Amino acid sequence: MRRSRLAIGVAVLLSALAGCASAPPEQDAETPTAVVTSTPTPTPDVLNVAPGGIPPVAFGHDCASVLTEAQLSDATGLDLQSQSADSSGTMANVGGLVCAWRGDSATVVVEVIPQSGVGDAVLPADSEKYYFEDCDPQWVCAWKWESHELWVAGTFQFAPDMTRANVDAWGAALGAQIGANFAARPDEPWTRDRTGWWPTLDCQRAADAIGGALGATLTGQATSLGDPPTPGYAMAGVASHRSECGIAERGASSIFLYLDTLAGTGATTPDGYQAIDLGVDGIQGSAGGTGSHGGALYHLADGVNSAWIEVRATAALQPEMVAAAVARAAASGFH
Repeated sequence: MRRSRLAIGVAVLLSALAGCASAPPEQDAETPTAVVTSTPTPTPDVLNVAPGGIPPVAFGHDCASVLTEAQLSDATGLDLQSQSADSSGTMANVGGLVCAWRGDSATVVVEVIPQSGVGDAVLPADSEKYYFEDCDPQWVCAWKWESHELWVAGTFQFAPDMTRANVDAWGAALGAQIGANFAARPDEPWTRDRTGWWPTLDCQRAADAIGGALGATLTGQATSLGDPPTPGYAMAGVASHRSECGIAERGASSIFLYLDTLAGTGATTPDGYQAIDLGVDGIQGSAGGTGSHGGALYHLADGVNSAWIEVRATAALQPEMVAAAVARAAASGFH
C-alpha cells in the first residue's frame, strides 16, 4: 500500500538566560495529519470450469478480434481475407479458436489457446522440431508465440518467400499484435478443474486392462489416426491427455481395435450415435456407423472422459463384446 509522507512537527524549546528561572517549553499546536489509503483493485471473478465442462472460447469466438485483415497485411505484406472461425472437437476442450485467412497467393491459419486450457502441457521435442524448426518453403511453415495469457501457433501455406527466417519474423509480429489485441479487450479469466481426468494412456497397459476384461491376451502400441494435425490441435491433444492406441490379439499382425481417449470431453454424446447398454455402471455407450478401417464405431463416456473406438470382428471377438470390455476397462481407469 502506498503511504503518504507525514509532516513531522518539531518542538522548539526556549530557555531562560542566566539568572532567570527555567520556563516550560512552548510547543506548536499539533496539526491533524491526513491518512491516505489506497483503494484495492477488485479481483475479477474466475470461472471454474467443471472437469467435463466446456470452457469459454478465446476472443469470444471472434477472429476479427484476434487479427484484422489490415494487421495481417501490415505484418506480412499479404492480401488476405477472413475465411473461417472454428472451435470444435479437441480445441473446444481447451477453449481454443482456429482462424483462417486466404488470398490468391497464400493461406494463413492462426490457432489461439488460453494458457488456462494449456495447463502444464508441453509438446514433445520431436513435435516442436516438426512444427517450429522444420520448414517446407513449397508447402507449409509454422510459428509459435506465447504470453502469460495465450499460446498461439500459426501456419503459412504457399506464401511467397516462405523461409524459416521470414516465417519466424512474421510470427513474432503477428504474435505481438495478437497479444496487444487481447490486452485491449481481455477475456474473462477461467480455470479448469481436472479432477478425475484420465492420464495419457500407456497403450500396452490399456491392452492388458481390456484383455483382462475379455479373457484374452492383447498387445497394444501407440498409433496415429491420420496425417499430423495442425500445431494447435496437436497442443490441444496433449493438453487433453489424448491417447491413440492400436490393439491386436497376441500373435496377430493386424490391429482389430483402435482406441482414442480424451480427458475432459465425456459430458456429451456425439451426433449420429445411438445409445446402447453395455452393462457397465457409470459408462454411457453409444454406437455409430462404420469407421475408416472398416470396423464398427463406438463412443464411451463417464461424464468426464471419453473413448472413441473402432472394432473389427475377429474369429473369437465380436465388436459389441469388445466395446463392453473397453467399457469395463474404462470404468477402472484402464488399470
